[in-house]
Amino acid sequence: MTSRILFLGQGGSRLAESFLWAAAAGVLHANGKSMENVQILCVDETPEALPRLTPQLDAYQQVRSIMPEDSSWPGFRTALTVTPWETGMQNGSLSKTEEETLLWQALTAGDDASSLQQKQKAIDFAMMLQHLPEDSRLRQWLGTNPETLLLCGYADDEDTAARLPLLTQYLKETVQNIRLGVLLLLPEQDENRQTAEALLQQDGWQQDAAYLLGMPEDCRQARDMAEPRLTDWLSIHCAVHFFCQDGQGCFAYRAKENGMSWRLFGDAEKDYRQGYGSLLRLALLAEGTVNATVTAALQGKNVLQARGMGCDAAFYRYVKKLLQGEQKKETWQAVMTLLHGFAAWMEQMTSAVPAAMRNKETQRAMQLSSGENYRKLLDAYGSWMLMEEEIHRSGMDTESVVRRGEIQENEADETLRLAREQHDEVLRLEGNQRVWDRRTGGMAKLRLMEQMAEGIEAAIDREEQQVQADRKALDMDTENLSLRHSLHRLENHLRLLRAQLQRVTADQDAGEAEQIDRLPPVLPENEKPENGLVDSRLWVQMKALKNTDEVRDRKALWAEASQLLPDAVQGGKGTSVQEALQTVADKKYEKLPEEGASPLGILLERLLCAVQEETP
Repeated sequence: MTSRILFLGQGGSRLAESFLWAAAAGVLHANGKSMENVQILCVDETPEALPRLTPQLDAYQQVRSIMPEDSSWPGFRTALTVTPWETGMQNGSLSKTEEETLLWQALTAGDDASSLQQKQKAIDFAMMLQHLPEDSRLRQWLGTNPETLLLCGYADDEDTAARLPLLTQYLKETVQNIRLGVLLLLPEQDENRQTAEALLQQDGWQQDAAYLLGMPEDCRQARDMAEPRLTDWLSIHCAVHFFCQDGQGCFAYRAKENGMSWRLFGDAEKDYRQGYGSLLRLALLAEGTVNATVTAALQGKNVLQARGMGCDAAFYRYVKKLLQGEQKKETWQAVMTLLHGFAAWMEQMTSAVPAAMRNKETQRAMQLSSGENYRKLLDAYGSWMLMEEEIHRSGMDTESVVRRGEIQENEADETLRLAREQHDEVLRLEGNQRVWDRRTGGMAKLRLMEQMAEGIEAAIDREEQQVQADRKALDMDTENLSLRHSLHRLENHLRLLRAQLQRVTADQDAGEAEQIDRLPPVLPENEKPENGLVDSRLWVQMKALKNTDEVRDRKALWAEASQLLPDAVQGGKGTSVQEALQTVADKKYEKLPEEGASPLGILLERLLCAVQEETP
């Protein structure tokens, strides 16, 4: 079955890369159906826009060509092509007659430059579709009679919004009996949802299935279209539903907040964990010892003496025997290119997971620390305000303060000193709070201030009631000094609470004016909590191994990195390095490959099966 997918607007090559790794991991299947042939068309993506993806696509094709036909590994079975389509309409608009010019001016009266440009792009694209020649890239890509087609794009991309209705109308009119699906990605969560839903409901725009893929409220991601987004990965799940489960109707899919684990992929959790996880484990294993072993075997060298990486001797003998006479060094280089590319993609994807979706306990701890610092800030601010009021009331802030003796002068100096210290403490806590606000995000800050305001308002109500009761009691017992002192303390505390409420209200107003709810949590790399998918220490070890050539240093790094292999993938179990190598070198595998089979393909398949994690 041919699965045709058309990516509109910016980010098409990045979405295509997600499908590349899905094909390698073997997750493009469901209900007994598989996406055996995936053909991707990236609208307005030039060949120069795919420089990073092209080597990996070429490597994928090479690796796919060597895999055994009876392979038990589900990956590398999908034929995948990515084609760029430059519409040629970005640099200028079509010429108009005098009447068309007047009509255009009337239709665009009052539009700003951005709106004018978008309308012109839409009209140009519509005109291009009307005069599309038979040998055009789109018609060639569609073929004679495509049965299914999925259109994908970002809802926050203006080109996508302008072109999706035009393309769906064109396809419905020109291709008979086509089953058409639309997938809109909402990386910015709800701020584009209404626009996307309105787009799907436009008159005359027909589709058999529509998917709205968004994020939780607290999980906004960067607007930069060059940045990886979790929705890029989740789009695979929607595409499989459309092509393999015959999706029909409108589906709104949203990742769960604080739920960043392999459960994110629903019923396909095990397939995703095993497919992506095994590729990742193999990338670490290859960087640590397999690459050196295979390279040495292809060159006829003794890797055990040359590298000293603790490679199992039986594994080395098996590899050397299996690859005897094999000269396809460039094919093994393609395997390493693919593994390096996949590891880099997984690192980007897991690093781009919004902080609110990471380890729940870590996020909760950061929010508690932020709340504790903000409470201290309000306490210090309230005390400082009371001191300032006292200083202003007594005249200690003026040069005309009357000194009636050494005691009064010392008391005034001490009060001013304490006020200065309290002001410095406020400034220190404000600096700390800015750090916590950045780490927890704008939405968390707004919720914190709302909770603080509610708590202070409730405390003020209680204190005011108590003050009124004490005043009535004091009116009846004017000589009660204890009650008088208690009332004085309550009144001072009430003034402090009101100062705190004034500060919280001012912070809330400033936050709303600055729209801090749009600010996502940002954490330093060395403080990011776990993502629920992959042990983040893996990236450090892989980079260190890749960048180190000295034998002694590599041995030390590999000794530490090898301990990560069994638990590198969260939520599953795996074998150790030695167990994986011994499994591959098992006696039952000593039989040489049949004629025509690729020894490298057989080795790769057995390695992938050996590092595949178990169901927990």
